[in-house]
Amino acid sequence: SCGHKEEARYSTLKFVHPFSISRQPEPPRTLCSIGIKHKMAEELVVSSWKHVRAIRNYKEVAGEILFRKIFAAVPPIQDKFSFGKKFQIGAEEMYSDPDFLRHASNVTNMLDKSISMLTRNLTPLLAILKAMGARHYEYGVLPEHYPVVGEALIATLSDVLGPRFNEEVKSAWLMIYGLISSTMLEGAKQAEASASSG
Repeated sequence: SCGHKEEARYSTLKFVHPFSISRQPEPPRTLCSIGIKHKMAEELVVSSWKHVRAIRNYKEVAGEILFRKIFAAVPPIQDKFSFGKKFQIGAEEMYSDPDFLRHASNVTNMLDKSISMLTRNLTPLLAILKAMGARHYEYGVLPEHYPVVGEALIATLSDVLGPRFNEEVKSAWLMIYGLISSTMLEGAKQAEASASSG
């Protein structure tokens, strides 16, 4: 069994499937079992991410692969980005554009920082993710875009990690992205409510 400290760490978290825009948590389980499973997922995500960081220029490399997959899945989403508006949909030259590379690196850097905070007190990370969700709402990001990014992230990790990205590691990333996306969606919902009331 786990103690009160471990139970409290996970008691407020929402666990949703990352490829679903449902706001409902997973079927009820004991907080203790959720906590143990989530802690194992954290450890697998952190350890697998170290292999990504070992790649030369990993922020640009991983970021480019991620956005290629996002734009391949939903081409019109390219116009949501300032760098994307400069090019025709699917233009190959976009991927060598300095503004694109900067944004791709920044997204990977955000993921990098989030992962580094996973094994600490989660409260600061959740606050950052909520604020990020609010900003993305202002950018015009919709709830249905989050599953697209989730699938692109899983596919990117599969490409980059190769055989290391086994089913256990994949399940861990699915859980952690579920936490990230649901927390960002919560921030977006709060921003939407504030905009409506204002």
